[in-house]
Amino acid sequence: MIDTEKIRVVYSLGLVEYIKMRIALTLQRKLVLFFVMVPVLMALMLVSVYAYYGISLDAKAWRLTIMGFLFPVFFIAAPTLISYYSSLESLKPITYEFSDLGIQASTENIEFTHKWSAIIRIDRAFGFLMFFFNKSCAHFIPLRALTNETEINAIVQIATKNGARIK
Repeated sequence: MIDTEKIRVVYSLGLVEYIKMRIALTLQRKLVLFFVMVPVLMALMLVSVYAYYGISLDAKAWRLTIMGFLFPVFFIAAPTLISYYSSLESLKPITYEFSDLGIQASTENIEFTHKWSAIIRIDRAFGFLMFFFNKSCAHFIPLRALTNETEINAIVQIATKNGARIK
């Protein structure tokens, strides 16, 4: 039986999870997602035009096509790697406590709380339980850090009981 008065979760994010978290956030921002995909669409159009007219891709067209397809990778990967390795806080364990008061997150040096009324959406995707406090910012709890489905349901129950919305 899970104590629904307060649930405590402690975890550290590895690099792969950190990248998954950043991808999940990017997918929440429709305008950013659009601008990330523009170079890919341009590369597809370039290849399509060349193919339609029966022209083989020259070196310049190949470079542009490859750059178009790699842009999203670098757009997400470069800032993610920089923030992951430049912030010592991202490497430290984080403790989350879920109670009727809200979500309390803390590390060795940082502590903050979001009341449940500030949580506009709860979502479960990419191996995370996500608590959004605006359209593009969220608390990410890896599902591997939660003991079982009962604990996940207990956290969601605390949240909804106190006014948070589920997607």
